[in-house]
Amino acid sequence: MDRASRCCVYLWQKNAGSLHVRNALGRCGVRCRGRVHERDRAGERTGDSGGNPYPRPRAVDIAADYALLGKKDNAFEWLDRADRAREGQLMYLRVDDRFESLRSDPRFTALERRLGFPP
Repeated sequence: MDRASRCCVYLWQKNAGSLHVRNALGRCGVRCRGRVHERDRAGERTGDSGGNPYPRPRAVDIAADYALLGKKDNAFEWLDRADRAREGQLMYLRVDDRFESLRSDPRFTALERRLGFPP
């Protein structure tokens, strides 16, 4: 079983009831079939789709996948990228349950301040 497939299985076992996990698994399933690059390499791709029929994932979704996998450092790296790209989906950061594991981290509070969320 390749790495992406193992991630899919892990996510399913840990969070099977979550709608966000099912969405992430859908992205994993595409990745497992080799149609797009691994999520770890998403940052190396350019904005050009290069004939790929699958859209480039948003940085905030990549951050959520890492948060669900328990990789906090990678999740915060991608949240910073989402902030620099001014992704609109960040406005749901406080209510998005995919980021529950990050909320106790001081970096999450710092990110909320940078985004202008009220205390």
